[in-house]
Amino acid sequence: MSSQSPLTDEPLRYPGQSLDEEIENWRTEGVINYLITAGVFFVLASVEWLGYLTHAPRQPIPFSVCAVLAIGGLAWRIVYVRKKLRPLKLGRHGERVVGQYLEGFRAYGGRVFHDIPGDDFNVDHALICPQGIYAIETKTWSKPWSTAKVTTRDGKLSKAGFKPDRDPVIQASAAADFLRDILETKTGRRYEVRGVVAIPGWLVDPSLQHGTVCVIDPKNLPDHVAKQPSILSAQEVKDLAFELSRHIRSASCAAA
Repeated sequence: MSSQSPLTDEPLRYPGQSLDEEIENWRTEGVINYLITAGVFFVLASVEWLGYLTHAPRQPIPFSVCAVLAIGGLAWRIVYVRKKLRPLKLGRHGERVVGQYLEGFRAYGGRVFHDIPGDDFNVDHALICPQGIYAIETKTWSKPWSTAKVTTRDGKLSKAGFKPDRDPVIQASAAADFLRDILETKTGRRYEVRGVVAIPGWLVDPSLQHGTVCVIDPKNLPDHVAKQPSILSAQEVKDLAFELSRHIRSASCAAA
């Protein structure tokens, strides 16, 4: 008798899942080929040296040179991959921290989604609650000093006086547009989606606002949302959450 899984739906994604997948990819594909190559030449060199020391007709020098080069390449690759993993791990940690703050909204009728896949990008978090729909972009930056602040400089976001490599306000706005289009396609109605940039661990002016995008320390996000007027009914929250979950599951299946 054949058996099959009782689970018919793909699970929803968790905070930082895309970063988890990228980290795992770097850990495996980023190093494994170098490790195998170095291991092969090390074994060959060892065999040649054994034959040489036992007076068998061996040629250890060429294999030793190859082994040294392969091990040197492996060492360089490990350093390179570790450098790549450091910001990814920091970003993953930040997304999980923000996700934990958002989970509290569930007690008040809110629905929370994480790591919503798009085309070559992902929306870190989405919140659907009576106060509206929010697309949340997490930015976890290392701090040059403990009192570093996020401010506005020349109309742009500034972290400790420096311009970020990528403008998170633009990213949050794009994420909001993406969610808006999904929900409009699913429901036939155009809902307002607000962009949020969540920056954990930094001093952020509570009133910092870039157009329609709010820039905030995630620990202040629950209070910020609670101050907004209710614009969605409980049924609308439920229906929108259902449609967004359908999109996430279908996108996850397509990517698998």
